Amino acid sequence: MNMPAESSPFAFPKLDGSNYTSWKEDMKVVLMDRGCWSFIIEDKPCPEQATEKEKFEYDWRKQRCYTTIYQGIERKFLPLIRHTTDGKEAWNILKTNFEPTSKARLAVLIDEFFELKFNPEEETVGIFCKRVEEKKTQVKEAGFEIPELLIALQLIRRLPAEYDHLVQTLYRLKDEEFNHLEVEKQLVNEAGRIQLKQKDLNLDYTENAYTVGSFHLQETRKKSSERSGAVLDPSRKPGQYRKISYPKGMGPFCDFYSRKGHDASKCYKKRNKEKKQAFASETSFCGTNQAFGVSTDWDQFLIDTAATSHFCYERDWFKNFKELTTTKALLADKKSICEVRGIGDIDFIVQDIKGNVKITLKDVCYTPNMRRNLISGARMDIAGLKIIWSANVMRICHSNNEYFFSAFRQDMLYIVSGYPLLDSVMYTSVDLNLIHKRLCHVDIPLIKDMCKNKSVKGLEKVNIKIDNESCIACNVGKATRTSLKKNYVYKRVTRSVLDKVHMDLWRPAPVNSLGGSKYFPSIIDDFSRKIDVFTLKSKSEVFSIFKEYLSRVQRELGRKLKSVRTDNGMEFCHKDFEKFLRNLGIKIERTSFYTPELNGIAERFNRSSMEAVRTMLQDSGLQPRFWAEGLHAYVHTKNRCSRKLTEGKTTIEIWSGHKPSIRHCRTFGSLAYVYVPTVNRNELQPKAKIGILVGYAVNRRGYRVWLPKERKVVESIHVKIDETKNGVKTLFGWNHVQIDVKGAYLYGNLDIPIYMQLPEGFAVKGCEHYVCRLHKSIYGLHQSGRQWNTELNEILFGLGFHQNELCNGLYTKSNCILLVYVDDIVVFSKSQSNLEDLILNIKIKLEIVELGPVRYLLGVNFERIGDSVHLHQNTYINKLKTRFKNLPRRRITLPLKVGCILPDRVKENEIIETELMRQIPYKTLIGCLSFIANRSRPDIAFAVNTMSQFCNGYTYHHWTIVVDILNYVFKTMYYKINISDTRNTRLTMYSDSSWGCKLNDRHSTSGYIMLFGNVPITWKSQKQKCIALSSMEAEFIALTESVKYIIWYSKILKELNLIDFRMPELYCDSQAATHFSKNNIENSKTKHIDIKYKFVRKLLDDKEFELNYLNSKKNLADFLTKPLVKEKFLSVIKVIFQKDSVTDGAECWNSNETVQSLNESISLVYFMT
Repeated sequence: MNMPAESSPFAFPKLDGSNYTSWKEDMKVVLMDRGCWSFIIEDKPCPEQATEKEKFEYDWRKQRCYTTIYQGIERKFLPLIRHTTDGKEAWNILKTNFEPTSKARLAVLIDEFFELKFNPEEETVGIFCKRVEEKKTQVKEAGFEIPELLIALQLIRRLPAEYDHLVQTLYRLKDEEFNHLEVEKQLVNEAGRIQLKQKDLNLDYTENAYTVGSFHLQETRKKSSERSGAVLDPSRKPGQYRKISYPKGMGPFCDFYSRKGHDASKCYKKRNKEKKQAFASETSFCGTNQAFGVSTDWDQFLIDTAATSHFCYERDWFKNFKELTTTKALLADKKSICEVRGIGDIDFIVQDIKGNVKITLKDVCYTPNMRRNLISGARMDIAGLKIIWSANVMRICHSNNEYFFSAFRQDMLYIVSGYPLLDSVMYTSVDLNLIHKRLCHVDIPLIKDMCKNKSVKGLEKVNIKIDNESCIACNVGKATRTSLKKNYVYKRVTRSVLDKVHMDLWRPAPVNSLGGSKYFPSIIDDFSRKIDVFTLKSKSEVFSIFKEYLSRVQRELGRKLKSVRTDNGMEFCHKDFEKFLRNLGIKIERTSFYTPELNGIAERFNRSSMEAVRTMLQDSGLQPRFWAEGLHAYVHTKNRCSRKLTEGKTTIEIWSGHKPSIRHCRTFGSLAYVYVPTVNRNELQPKAKIGILVGYAVNRRGYRVWLPKERKVVESIHVKIDETKNGVKTLFGWNHVQIDVKGAYLYGNLDIPIYMQLPEGFAVKGCEHYVCRLHKSIYGLHQSGRQWNTELNEILFGLGFHQNELCNGLYTKSNCILLVYVDDIVVFSKSQSNLEDLILNIKIKLEIVELGPVRYLLGVNFERIGDSVHLHQNTYINKLKTRFKNLPRRRITLPLKVGCILPDRVKENEIIETELMRQIPYKTLIGCLSFIANRSRPDIAFAVNTMSQFCNGYTYHHWTIVVDILNYVFKTMYYKINISDTRNTRLTMYSDSSWGCKLNDRHSTSGYIMLFGNVPITWKSQKQKCIALSSMEAEFIALTESVKYIIWYSKILKELNLIDFRMPELYCDSQAATHFSKNNIENSKTKHIDIKYKFVRKLLDDKEFELNYLNSKKNLADFLTKPLVKEKFLSVIKVIFQKDSVTDGAECWNSNETVQSLNESISLVYFMT
């Protein structure tokens, strides 16, 4: 138990050992105030000629110096200075014991210096600068002086966004001007400007921004005077009134209001009633107590053209919320006041006639006392929106007249209905789909029955009223054939637990588990359906595992096992096993040979359990070697679910007699923080480790968490789990930013002398014959690109980067990846702080512009839709629409039709030189289409490759086909590749060829496409350079070209540590080519391709890739070698572009599956290389 801090006689705490630096400064001020500091800095004796009074004062001050120090330290440190009564000696003793001078303390101080961050909500810029100055002084006292450049950089390193323009200005200062004093001066000036601007903003909100509606002040005063019986006095100043006095009982009387003081003609209540309908639209939103015929809806906004700001009374709807102090809103009647407690942004989903539309309201005022939410018409006008009025509808459009959303009139108000876009953690009820994931993807109808029957604890707040019971991961992982048995119901024949158990051994797993296991036996009790599984490395362990199971359950239940049913596997049928069962009197039941359905309970569990494991791995993104962890997690939750045969009771309740709880269940694969005990860390190490939840502890309470850095599974009860984040995506995700180097070629240093003529206007009279010698490269020199690359290499090597040997534009450094294409650079990092530090270091060397996350790079758009990133070239295609706007437009459904007859290539000198042919930009259009096909549109790769072979001899018929391809691109420009749709990191390539398809020269066509997970990352359709003598040879040539790329990509990804541990897969639809690559055969028909054969054979022997046969109907590369019919072509496009349906003129489908941000980096790697 910690003791409370000792009270101090001073205004600062006593010295406790950890606050020496601040204590020293505070004690120094106290000693100076008491006139004792001179005894610390120099110990001068009392002069001999001093009087008695002076000697007494000297001794008194010297003693007071010691007593002051004595009173300022905690009691446990008093023994250090008790042996002395001299203040200076006591000061030096404390300095020796507590002043930090070690290297460890120096490292801590330097780390604290660079962690300093300006917090505008808690301090001013001046205080922040002083904190930096204090920390610099502490580091200096510890034995190290921080350079001036680093001090200045630290002042501007982590400033808020409103200081960005000032930071850019400071970076341009000369070296001699860039010091911390100048930076501090500029920061203080900028802070004053920002503070003044904020003050004006708050004043504007107080006086003007909250006025809704408009009434003249004089009219308001006049109405008020009339109600009180006052009349205008001409003798007074304009606007002033005087009270009229009446004799007692003789004043006017109001018949409408039944009150004295005014008559009915001046009664404000009568006037309000008469004008109620006319003024309803102006006063119904004023926040007063009247209601004008429209009921309040919690999820509505009113559009008010007189309001100068947006208003909302729901605090939970806000994001980026900032509190405001002493701010009030003046409403329409100029008297009602509503308090404004903050300002922020709101994301609102409008339920429009054309679907849901998301709008973001900026700078919304939080007014909890208002009864209406308001959207300001003036703010919409400032934002560039247009309002179009029609019958009972207010249409809001963009500045280009593009429709946005509508507001509908109810009575005299225009209302926008919808719901706020809130974080899921703000809802009190639990989503059924979340429980479905927590229980390892058990059936949703089963969960609903458990909720109704209250089978377990923890399902009280589950919302079961949902329409969609479909889970994508379950559909992928649990797909089955249609059952041929209708209405089959199993009837339980046992009457108690342990009357019979069913056993089976699951086949060897294709991948060993984390512990090296390959098998698992399942033991299921027939009556309760209690499941026990054990992971084994070999079949010989089954017997020992069963004996352990039998001893445990018989002792646990106090009952004897009566019967065991197994199949005829040798692990159950050997003599020792049978003898053991007979000696215990346990009946042995065997199934008939080749009749697994007789052991259906165990067989069915093996199937359903592996379906669940496959689904869990698919949903979480974990590798297959985690199958054992997923199996144990599934069994843990399955035993806590009810069954149809158990009449609403769970397995655990039947087995043990008590109702289980699932409150501890969490989603498999979630992000987890494991507490580190004090004995396993020091004071400066983190108190938790980040991992991935993979199950529940076996013999103790707690969770099982996989720690990627330590590559082990730990069990702990002190775990914090974040189900809103996927552990794989969080731990292995990447942050990235795109930067552009200004004037890149001007940084290169020339290694040879180069002279240049004087530019126009630089010549000096009398020196016109002089020339310039260049010391730096400039734009226009042939070697400028090479010199820039050399200079960039030196900078990156100095920052610790290593250049990839296979790709010169790829640089790596621990958890950072950097991609370079001339002056376009994309930086990836797993840590946001590392990313910011790296960009700051690059800024010191180069003048760069930060462009944020990649959105447009080298003619390709990267669009984020929800959690997914899509790749397309809509920007470039729109430019082609403008460039080729005069070309004819046709409705095209295929880039190249089946049976399309292409005329022979015409020699260039035989082309009819007509005026029409000279105006046709055939080669230009082929180049534009090739740019699209090679980057984002594999569906047109074959057509463009075919038509590019006629560039030196084309006819008008060729031109019409190319125009049709362009029209197809215009029509299908919504096709996008979802580069985030990946569930694994395995490379898969499909290869195909079309033998002798070129009728004029009998050359074949090769095609291949490679997928990273589910994302196509490279593809090609090309004419083979040699004439193949057989279809096998044509397939083998295509296969060889595919091998080159799959090996190159796999080596790059292995160096980046971003690839699956499994070998890349290559699929070919020719059995002859597949067997020829694998078998060591030789004959006269294949001798001429011997070199390529040896190349592929050597890579297969080295297990660089895995070659498999695939049926032609399933070959994904088929569309790259030949035209396909519409149905087959569209089926392939669905896979490539990840759509539910791709039809003629249909809208583009965007995948809503979860994203692994790792794949964004992979897609950019392939794109820039």
